Amino acid sequence: MSTVSYRRAEAADVPALARFGAASFAHTFGHNYPAAELAAYLARAYDPAKIAGEVADPACRTELVLGPDGAVLGYSYAGPLDLPVADPEPGAWELKRLYLDPAVQGTGVAQRLWQTCLAAAIAARAPALYLGVWSANDRAQAFYRRLGFTEVGTYHFQVGRVIDVELILRLRLGQPD
Repeated sequence: MSTVSYRRAEAADVPALARFGAASFAHTFGHNYPAAELAAYLARAYDPAKIAGEVADPACRTELVLGPDGAVLGYSYAGPLDLPVADPEPGAWELKRLYLDPAVQGTGVAQRLWQTCLAAAIAARAPALYLGVWSANDRAQAFYRRLGFTEVGTYHFQVGRVIDVELILRLRLGQPD
């Protein structure tokens, strides 16, 4: 998509990034959760102080996609593995978030954000890249499988009283999976 630009997130982007992340999560997954429990989760997960720490962390990479007006249209966030993976490879990385505004889905923006994440993981000499994806998010699963990810486990993701099953996917870097 030619009307967008890409760059690494900076401290000044934190308020917009926190708002976009919360809105994206709510848009995509909000129907699964009671309103009060969703609001409490969003306040914790997308707290500007938490997002500021993620953006400032030199071990991680937060990449933005911006519209012509400078509005956030998407972002990816990747870094050292935090998922509950049995016997992870030392130094493995995780694609923690890849969120897009619905207006840019299917335009190649996700592929570009993915390439930036992959390059950062390779530069960090990560032997593998993991991610968690909701078991009912068929579109995201299909995207990641096209990139070469394979399922290696599951875990539970909790928002309030609701517990979702998430798939853990892995892509080995530098060798076939």
